[in-house]
Amino acid sequence: MDNQCDICKKEATEMYCQACIDDQIQQETERIQLMNSQIRQYNLQNEKLDQEIKRMQEIKQRQQTESLDDKKIKLQEEIEELESQENQQLQELQQLKTKIIYLEKSEDDLWERIHNLSKKLYQLFQQNSVADNQLQQLNSELDRLNKLDVINDLFRIYMQDDVATINGLALGKKGDTYIDWDEMNAAAGHLALLFAYVFRKYKYTTQKIESIECNGSNSRIISKEGKTFNLFCITKAPQQKEEEEFNDAFLLLYTEFQQFISYMQEEVLLKRNIQGTLPYRMNGQKINENNINIRQIQNQKWQQWTEAVKKFMSNVKKFIEINAQFDQQL
Repeated sequence: MDNQCDICKKEATEMYCQACIDDQIQQETERIQLMNSQIRQYNLQNEKLDQEIKRMQEIKQRQQTESLDDKKIKLQEEIEELESQENQQLQELQQLKTKIIYLEKSEDDLWERIHNLSKKLYQLFQQNSVADNQLQQLNSELDRLNKLDVINDLFRIYMQDDVATINGLALGKKGDTYIDWDEMNAAAGHLALLFAYVFRKYKYTTQKIESIECNGSNSRIISKEGKTFNLFCITKAPQQKEEEEFNDAFLLLYTEFQQFISYMQEEVLLKRNIQGTLPYRMNGQKINENNINIRQIQNQKWQQWTEAVKKFMSNVKKFIEINAQFDQQL
């Protein structure tokens, strides 16, 4: 055996001597130490390798983590962008829906209007023939009315012994009796209505009067100065102030009628060759020699005023006859 000493080799025995054993143990010990040293080196290398592997893994994991974070951020940005686009599309979709609803409603309204207009047009076509018949009837009625003396039919004026009347209502004082102011107020209201009608009919622009408020027994006259005068007395035995206000209102009608007659003679009647002469001459606040202003009458003022008003109403009656001649020429 290679590890035997020379003595043991000579004796040719398989047993080792103590020296050989010690020597062999020493060799094995050294070999074991060498192996342990190598193992330690291997372990150190392994540890270094493990550390390197771990470091590399950490680097790789950090890189992966960083890359993942970047991807997450980018992905989040993409998600936010998509959400923004989605919200915008939803808004556009909602606007489109609203527009569609509006258009559908507008279309319904349009068709409804078309239907209503068509229906109305059909009704108008139906009514057209009826209207033609009615127009013929109205023209016939107009021709008939033109032949009537409308004003004379509506405003009947008569001269009685003591007083003038319009539609049966006395305009003044009857004999020795007291004035019936209810009747006088109503008569004055009828006269105001007559004047308002003829002024408008002949397109006459009033000179003294701004407007006539026709209200029956409570009619009023508004002057160009903006003053309002009652053409009535409220009490049955009025005071002088109330009588004078009635007088002022009536005087405005009288003076305006003078201006109106001048207008008719110059602008209307002359062109149609109609005689416009009145039976009594009107001049300011007088008619012939009678004064129609109670402020200027000293004695028996209402009797004298009544006499003047009779002449005035005779002129009004004559004008109604002139108006009938005018209407016949239309």
